[in-house]
Amino acid sequence: MAREFQGELRVVKVLRNGKRRFDPVEKERLIDAALEPGVSVAGLALKYGERDEQPTFSFVNEAVR
Repeated sequence: MAREFQGELRVVKVLRNGKRRFDPVEKERLIDAALEPGVSVAGLALKYGERDEQPTFSFVNEAVR
């Protein structure tokens, strides 16, 4: 069973172009949670404070490759 992701995804750095960098440990937990069978990535993003699910989709896509 994967570690459950808890709380909001913490931004550790914002680049000049506006891109955000996230805490790697929290990011890994979110990816693990998203890869569980039957889990909605968009639902996870909304549940844990992401206004836009795009970063979450990107994390999961990178992890699956």
